[in-house]
Amino acid sequence: MARTLTASDRSALIRWASTLPAGSDERRSILSGLAKSSSSIMREWRSKDSAEEQREVLGRALADTYEVLQTVAMLAKRTEGADAQAVQTALRSVSSAMFDVSR
Repeated sequence: MARTLTASDRSALIRWASTLPAGSDERRSILSGLAKSSSSIMREWRSKDSAEEQREVLGRALADTYEVLQTVAMLAKRTEGADAQAVQTALRSVSSAMFDVSR
């Protein structure tokens, strides 16, 4: 069964971002990706009339999230003390959810 980015995944990413230096590219990338995935996506989803259009919004949101997480995963491998495995878990979850939405 596929899963989306869970609250636990989101919390883990926020906790990890809080350990990075303020203003760093890595921290900005994580937090901007998470912020985008909430308010603007919800507004766009609500504006759609059909379930097919709503699924398209979800698919684009997941693709955007996946792209951000790929960057974060690469940076986590280069950051001492970062939990790259947690980021990989989130990446796999989003990838799986992308497949489910496209059906």
